[in-house]
Amino acid sequence: MTIGLLRLSVFAAVFASAGLCNGGFLNGSFEEPAIPGLFFQDAPSSLPGWTAPSGLAASFNLHGSVWPSQDGLQHVEFDSPDAVLEQTIASLQVGTEYSVLFGLAGNPDRQAVYGLRLEVRDSTSVLATQDYSVSSVGFTRDDVGWRDESLTFEATEETATFVFSRTDGEPDGWGPDLDNVRLFHDDSLLFSGDFNGDGNTNMADFAIMTANFNASPATFEQGDNNFDGRVNLRDFLEFRTRFNAQAQGAASVPEPAGMTLALTGLAMIAAARRRRPTVRPGDLPCDA
Repeated sequence: MTIGLLRLSVFAAVFASAGLCNGGFLNGSFEEPAIPGLFFQDAPSSLPGWTAPSGLAASFNLHGSVWPSQDGLQHVEFDSPDAVLEQTIASLQVGTEYSVLFGLAGNPDRQAVYGLRLEVRDSTSVLATQDYSVSSVGFTRDDVGWRDESLTFEATEETATFVFSRTDGEPDGWGPDLDNVRLFHDDSLLFSGDFNGDGNTNMADFAIMTANFNASPATFEQGDNNFDGRVNLRDFLEFRTRFNAQAQGAASVPEPAGMTLALTGLAMIAAARRRRPTVRPGDLPCDA
């Protein structure tokens, strides 16, 4: 089956009224700086967009292909028990409700339960806070069990600071992993797949995602189903879940063959574009 592509003009960003782009956070997937050798970096010297009151080099590791990231090729680990990482975002719209969404996993090399806290602060108070726990028990480097977590708050000022801090008592050297941090202000749209706003999740919306595959930065109207600022395979998989749920709620409607074929092809493209040389510990030169 051939799927006709619905071509759209570029819409104004969904965050335009709030002055946000690309999910609100700078370097929210921790792709900068690129890790030398692509595997693992102990004690990174910089992390653009983020500050570390606990000390960046002393508190964090930057991970590449040591195990898969939730988004992109890299993620950050809270290595020391007192690790704190924060970012301030300006140009919020006062009185608007926002949600922070992020990926969370635990270091599988130590089977344990790790803890992470997120606080959202304005200049005088804590607007919202929540503690999260994540277990690495039963997970491996091939599958670390990434999951999405979220926190909702109402902006009281145009600027807010987002503070992630480690809360478990596990020893230095293993910790919770953070990735894919993003901000959005309409949770009714998140994962809905209704990109053309007609109230349905259907093949017209699927065509929009297909037309904008690999677009970055991208808006919700262009197919960014999870508000991470890009259109990729994760958006397609989340769309398929919503599409099938809607179809089952209305009638027994099979998934269109064209969607299955397109998802298969896009998965192959995404895998090819993600493929980068992998350096394993045994490949690294040893000291004489």
